[in-house]
Amino acid sequence: MRKNKIQKFHSKILLPQSAIKETVAYIHSQCNILPQLGIVLGSGLGNVADRIIDCSKTVIPYSSIPHFPQPTVAGHHGNLVLGLCQNIPIAIMQGRFHLYEGHTVETILYPIQILAKLGVETLILTNAAGGLNPKIPVGSLVIIKDQINFMFIRLGDDFTQWGRPIYDERLIQLALNIAKKEKLQVATGVYIGAKGPSYETPAEIRMFQKMGADMIGMSTVLESIAANELGMKVLGISCITNLGAGITPAKLTHEEVLDISQKTSCNLSILITELVKNIE
Repeated sequence: MRKNKIQKFHSKILLPQSAIKETVAYIHSQCNILPQLGIVLGSGLGNVADRIIDCSKTVIPYSSIPHFPQPTVAGHHGNLVLGLCQNIPIAIMQGRFHLYEGHTVETILYPIQILAKLGVETLILTNAAGGLNPKIPVGSLVIIKDQINFMFIRLGDDFTQWGRPIYDERLIQLALNIAKKEKLQVATGVYIGAKGPSYETPAEIRMFQKMGADMIGMSTVLESIAANELGMKVLGISCITNLGAGITPAKLTHEEVLDISQKTSCNLSILITELVKNIE
């Protein structure tokens, strides 16, 4: 059933099957690990990979992987890391790709399709996000309970998918239970994804708040939809790196985003490690 989903989704993309086979074959030539779990690390969160891998790991630069895009945004390492976490084979993407970098939809979703082809069944998507809810302080981790696609791009044509949760409810509850046990500062919220690359104006922030969003970023929404189409269970985690314009008078910089992300990565590492330990 899942194989049929993967084939159906691949039939919608522009990159040929030969490219996908070449990419997967190269990764297999570098490492014999068959990952069951995939993790995508957002801006400033790349060092989480070093914290959660059990022992030795294989690091494959994106630049060496056939047909793989290259990240251009600071804070995205640009590596595929394969190894074991709690004796579970995992694949970690240190960095992702964005529409505002000039990539096409097909390009930014290519790595998600490769993870599915490698055997990933559960995908954890992380991101650095701007806070829209003043009750969720900077430095918090937020489990994404739902999302708003403000990128005006629709994926898939199967109307039976409408109304189905994007994020796995069992994984959400598991993450919350772990956070409570580990005494981590974690909330739940709705993530809204915009194309970027500019940060939002105070008026736009007010609009997104009225739409019911708790945090905003420039990634994740399309990846989560694609992962669902490919039959993966998805968990989303945002790191609140700043409050949106107008909520605070402070001027926002990308350096600030990276700094808060790196400081929060320790808590994220604890959460992910415990999740891997408890995911069936």
